[in-house]
Amino acid sequence: MLLFIRFQCWLYGRRLRKDPDNHLLRGAWGEAQALVWLRSQKRYTLVARNWRWKQYELDAIFWDGPVLVFVEVRTCVADSKQGGVYSVTHSKKASLKHACLAFLRAMPSRAAHTRFDVVEVRYQQIKPTSIRHYEGVPLLG
Repeated sequence: MLLFIRFQCWLYGRRLRKDPDNHLLRGAWGEAQALVWLRSQKRYTLVARNWRWKQYELDAIFWDGPVLVFVEVRTCVADSKQGGVYSVTHSKKASLKHACLAFLRAMPSRAAHTRFDVVEVRYQQIKPTSIRHYEGVPLLG
Protein backbone atom coordinates (compact mmCIF):
# COMPACT_ATOMS: atom_id res chain seq x y z
CA MET A 1 0.00 0.00 0.00
CA LEU A 2 2.82 2.41 0.87
CA LEU A 3 4.44 1.74 -2.50
CA PHE A 4 1.16 2.60 -4.25
CA ILE A 5 0.85 5.87 -2.31
CA ARG A 6 4.47 6.75 -3.17
CA PHE A 7 3.64 6.09 -6.82
CA GLN A 8 0.68 8.48 -6.52
CA CYS A 9 2.99 11.17 -5.08
CA TRP A 10 5.19 10.80 -8.14
CA LEU A 11 2.26 10.70 -10.58
CA TYR A 12 0.44 13.73 -9.11
CA GLY A 13 3.72 15.65 -9.01
CA ARG A 14 4.35 14.86 -12.66
CA ARG A 15 0.86 16.05 -13.62
CA LEU A 16 1.22 19.19 -11.50
CA ARG A 17 4.36 20.20 -13.36
CA LYS A 18 2.22 20.38 -16.51
CA ASP A 19 -0.74 22.11 -14.78
CA PRO A 20 0.54 23.89 -11.63
CA ASP A 21 -2.73 25.82 -11.07
CA ASN A 22 -4.92 22.71 -10.73
CA HIS A 23 -6.03 22.84 -7.08
CA LEU A 24 -7.55 19.34 -7.19
CA LEU A 25 -4.26 17.81 -8.31
CA ARG A 26 -2.39 19.89 -5.74
CA GLY A 27 -4.71 18.64 -2.98
CA ALA A 28 -4.39 15.00 -4.09
CA TRP A 29 -0.60 15.36 -4.21
CA GLY A 30 -0.59 16.87 -0.70
CA GLU A 31 -2.78 14.05 0.62
CA ALA A 32 -0.46 11.43 -0.84
CA GLN A 33 2.57 13.20 0.71
CA ALA A 34 0.82 13.30 4.11
CA LEU A 35 -0.18 9.63 3.95
CA VAL A 36 3.39 8.55 3.18
CA TRP A 37 4.67 10.71 6.04
CA LEU A 38 2.10 9.43 8.58
CA ARG A 39 2.76 5.80 7.66
CA SER A 40 6.55 6.03 7.57
CA GLN A 41 7.30 8.61 10.30
CA LYS A 42 4.43 8.08 12.75
CA ARG A 43 3.83 4.38 11.97
CA TYR A 44 0.08 4.86 11.70
CA THR A 45 -2.00 2.10 10.11
CA LEU A 46 -4.23 3.26 7.26
CA VAL A 47 -7.90 2.29 7.60
CA ALA A 48 -9.50 4.29 4.79
CA ARG A 49 -8.66 7.05 2.36
CA ASN A 50 -11.08 9.59 0.83
CA TRP A 51 -14.01 7.99 2.65
CA ARG A 52 -17.30 9.49 1.49
CA TRP A 53 -20.75 9.68 3.03
CA LYS A 54 -23.36 11.74 1.21
CA GLN A 55 -21.67 15.09 0.42
CA TYR A 56 -19.05 14.67 3.17
CA GLU A 57 -15.53 13.31 2.84
CA LEU A 58 -12.73 12.32 5.19
CA ASP A 59 -9.24 12.57 3.70
CA ALA A 60 -7.82 9.67 5.71
CA ILE A 61 -8.55 7.48 8.70
CA PHE A 62 -5.77 5.76 10.64
CA TRP A 63 -5.15 3.66 13.72
CA ASP A 64 -2.62 5.17 16.10
CA GLY A 65 -2.39 2.19 18.42
CA PRO A 66 -5.88 1.91 19.99
CA VAL A 67 -6.93 5.41 18.85
CA LEU A 68 -8.91 5.91 15.66
CA VAL A 69 -7.58 9.08 14.00
CA PHE A 70 -9.52 11.13 11.45
CA VAL A 71 -7.12 13.21 9.35
CA GLU A 72 -7.77 16.36 7.31
CA VAL A 73 -4.92 17.27 4.97
CA ARG A 74 -4.30 20.90 3.98
CA THR A 75 -1.87 21.74 1.17
CA CYS A 76 -0.51 25.27 0.92
CA VAL A 77 2.43 27.13 -0.60
CA ALA A 78 5.54 27.45 1.54
CA ASP A 79 5.26 31.22 2.07
CA SER A 80 1.52 31.19 2.85
CA LYS A 81 0.58 33.51 5.71
CA GLN A 82 -2.25 31.30 7.00
CA GLY A 83 -1.34 27.84 8.23
CA GLY A 84 -3.27 24.76 7.23
CA VAL A 85 -4.81 24.19 10.64
CA TYR A 86 -6.28 27.70 10.56
CA SER A 87 -7.79 27.16 7.12
CA VAL A 88 -10.21 24.56 8.51
CA THR A 89 -13.25 26.79 8.89
CA HIS A 90 -16.18 26.36 11.26
CA SER A 91 -18.39 25.02 8.43
CA LYS A 92 -15.65 22.60 7.32
CA LYS A 93 -15.35 21.34 10.91
CA ALA A 94 -19.12 20.83 11.04
CA SER A 95 -19.10 18.75 7.84
CA LEU A 96 -16.07 16.77 9.08
CA LYS A 97 -17.93 16.06 12.31
CA HIS A 98 -20.89 14.65 10.33
CA ALA A 99 -18.52 12.45 8.31
CA CYS A 100 -16.70 11.21 11.43
CA LEU A 101 -19.96 10.29 13.13
CA ALA A 102 -21.18 8.50 9.99
CA PHE A 103 -17.94 6.51 9.80
CA LEU A 104 -18.23 5.52 13.46
CA ARG A 105 -21.83 4.36 12.90
CA ALA A 106 -20.69 2.28 9.91
CA MET A 107 -17.89 0.54 11.84
CA PRO A 108 -18.64 -3.04 12.87
CA SER A 109 -17.04 -2.48 16.29
CA ARG A 110 -16.61 0.69 18.30
CA ALA A 111 -13.27 2.41 18.71
CA ALA A 112 -12.42 3.07 22.35
CA HIS A 113 -10.90 6.48 21.55
CA THR A 114 -11.03 8.81 18.57
CA ARG A 115 -9.10 11.92 17.61
CA PHE A 116 -9.16 14.50 14.84
CA ASP A 117 -5.84 15.65 13.36
CA VAL A 118 -4.83 18.15 10.70
CA VAL A 119 -1.73 17.61 8.57
CA GLU A 120 -0.36 20.64 6.78
CA VAL A 121 1.80 20.04 3.70
CA ARG A 122 3.70 23.12 2.56
CA TYR A 123 5.30 23.02 -0.84
CA GLN A 124 7.37 25.03 -3.26
CA GLN A 125 7.56 24.09 -6.95
CA ILE A 126 5.90 20.70 -6.36
CA LYS A 127 8.35 19.71 -3.64
CA PRO A 128 7.25 19.40 -0.02
CA THR A 129 9.12 21.91 2.13
CA SER A 130 7.53 20.95 5.45
CA ILE A 131 4.90 18.69 6.90
CA ARG A 132 3.27 19.70 10.18
CA HIS A 133 1.04 17.42 12.19
CA TYR A 134 -1.52 18.94 14.56
CA GLU A 135 -2.93 16.28 16.87
CA GLY A 136 -6.22 16.50 18.71
CA VAL A 137 -7.75 19.48 16.92
CA PRO A 138 -11.23 20.14 18.35
CA LEU A 139 -14.06 19.78 15.86
CA LEU A 140 -16.38 21.97 17.89
CA GLY A 141 -14.03 24.94 18.23
